[in-house]
Amino acid sequence: MPSPKGLSADTIRALETVPDPYLILSPNFYIITASEQFLQAAGTTREAIKGKYIFDAFPDNPSIAEADGVQNIAASLQEVIRTRKPHQMPIQRYDVPDTEQPGKFITRYWDPSHTPVLDDNGEILYIIQKANNVTEKVQIEAALAQSQAQEQKTLAQIEALNYELAGSNAELKESREALLGLYLDSEQRVDERTHELADSQEKYKSLIALSPVPKKVLTGENLVLETVNDAMLNLLSKSSDIIGKPILETFPEFNGHPIIEACRHVYRTGKSFKSNEVYLSFNRDGRIEDCYLNISCRAIYENKKIVGVLSTAIDVTEQVKGRLALQQSELRFRQALESGDMGAWSINIETMKLTVSDIGRKIFGFHPTDELTVENSVAAMEPEYRQPLINNLSNAIEKHQPSDVEYPITHLQTGERRWIRATGKLFYDSTGKAVEYSGMMSDVTERKLNDQRKNDFIGMASHELKTPLTSLNAYLQMLQGKALKAQDTF
Repeated sequence: MPSPKGLSADTIRALETVPDPYLILSPNFYIITASEQFLQAAGTTREAIKGKYIFDAFPDNPSIAEADGVQNIAASLQEVIRTRKPHQMPIQRYDVPDTEQPGKFITRYWDPSHTPVLDDNGEILYIIQKANNVTEKVQIEAALAQSQAQEQKTLAQIEALNYELAGSNAELKESREALLGLYLDSEQRVDERTHELADSQEKYKSLIALSPVPKKVLTGENLVLETVNDAMLNLLSKSSDIIGKPILETFPEFNGHPIIEACRHVYRTGKSFKSNEVYLSFNRDGRIEDCYLNISCRAIYENKKIVGVLSTAIDVTEQVKGRLALQQSELRFRQALESGDMGAWSINIETMKLTVSDIGRKIFGFHPTDELTVENSVAAMEPEYRQPLINNLSNAIEKHQPSDVEYPITHLQTGERRWIRATGKLFYDSTGKAVEYSGMMSDVTERKLNDQRKNDFIGMASHELKTPLTSLNAYLQMLQGKALKAQDTF
């Protein structure tokens, strides 16, 4: 279908290549185009959906009787048409057709929003649907909820065993006190109670070992790994050889981490500890990996005395990284909206590799296949602007500040002098390390030329006004001189 009025080919290309999941709709909900990221998430191609009515391209999954994706998306789009304002939807299950298995659908959960783009008269030109694929996040959260429920069930069982263990210990103490007044045959009963206590402790350890939730038991001030179940060994990528060793001997990288002191505090005071999304960096299979864990610690008692700490850990690394990546995506999206229809660029902080979008290459005059570096981009600038720009960029990276600069270039294809405006800011990875400096660029030559025309006009007008005033002033001085000679005091 033809592009709607106000939607240029460059704008369509920018929307198709932007690193976010966009579906572009006409005011009557026909698909104009879609970004590569959206097509990848939906498992389709641009040719398969372009020009189609959105609900013909993406119908409800007929195998789910309660499917409400079409109904809820349609309601959101009608709200945008009615108010001409953006509308954010809650998480929505909306399965997509499986192109490899006709008639089948792929489970998908989305975080959708609809934003209208208006013309100068306030009429809707097109609608941008941003549909972040949060399927993995939803499934992780569901699995996490199930694990937490299992954890609560396990903890309740452990509490019951603790209570049973405490009772057995009390009975054992009474038996030992009564032993002084019993004959040798009484020793048999004490042995039986001792075996019962051992059985109870073994049951306690078995319950931990069989739990699907990662658990370990730490004892003493050195936090010796007394019991570690298979789920915890898998999480830590360790073998059972670590059992019986102090935790800092196995993980020296944990030394100084607040979680170690928190476990010791539980061992000393009996006060439970719980913290979510605890960041840890440790050796897993010979390499240092970053992860985020939901950690809880509680004291284990014997005869009312603390004998150890039960620690539970839930791996939420993918959930946290997904959220941080989503936040980064939102930042880039807002920056793109603020900057308008322009090219994108980015510099890898570690390698200083430059990446420029197709529109950015077009602005400079680079061919799509040309190798692009910081050096040959700077070489396109006029010489007197090169070093100040390099200094500005270096300073912005060093001080973690955004940048906004304008500079002239010589267009590599036409040889024309063009003015460029470039904005940028730092982006960080999940550990808070700066990894990329990126932003947008646009051709502001026309604005610069208009500014120059305005300044030239003001200068010319000022000169034209000054010339007759100068002549008039000289004539008055001449008349005043003649009057003085004639002693006329007019």
